[in-house]
Amino acid sequence: MSEAHEYTPEPGDAEAAQTYAEQHAVTEAHPVELDDLGPGEPVGPPRDLRLLADIPVELTVELGRSKLAMRDVLGLVPGSVVELDRPADASVDVLVNGRVVARGEIVVVDGECGVRITEIVGRG
Repeated sequence: MSEAHEYTPEPGDAEAAQTYAEQHAVTEAHPVELDDLGPGEPVGPPRDLRLLADIPVELTVELGRSKLAMRDVLGLVPGSVVELDRPADASVDVLVNGRVVARGEIVVVDGECGVRITEIVGRG
């Protein structure tokens, strides 16, 4: 393996810089073998995630979806029922920044609506 060379051309010495670059150009790639760490093996010290604690993310709970023509949307009034693409007893999706991270069920406590997480979705 060749040793690393450090070169800083003098200002205005473009010809010397070009000659150096040609002499030390990489002409072929060599594969590098890394030790197999195995699945789930941590690399380095554990990370402190407190650094990320104040970063805002968008959390969305999706009950279902429906496609409507604009005339139907404009015709919605209080009391209108919009049919969704899921049955009433289906779990809801919990999305963070548009990506499904969990599933859960709707709960109501003291008149407040919430989500009880029932499943964490893997990175599959």
